[in-house]
Amino acid sequence: MPSLITVIVKISGPLKRPRGRDLLTLKLKQGTNLRKLLLKLGYEEKHIPSIMPVVNGALQKESHVLNDGDQVSLSIVIGGG
Repeated sequence: MPSLITVIVKISGPLKRPRGRDLLTLKLKQGTNLRKLLLKLGYEEKHIPSIMPVVNGALQKESHVLNDGDQVSLSIVIGGG
């Protein structure tokens, strides 16, 4: 049985709020990456490229594997011109 990790997720901007909350503490299987986290939170595959994940203050790709104690901030990419 895989070990569990705890991550804190903060959601900002116009993103959908899973469970109606801006701040979540989640237990995840060790080896979970950002893409799997986003799907677990209920975001659709087609919307994932528009979400900007920051882990512990650094912008990360959806393939980034999460670690115990990570703080994940999610917001939406907004383009301008």
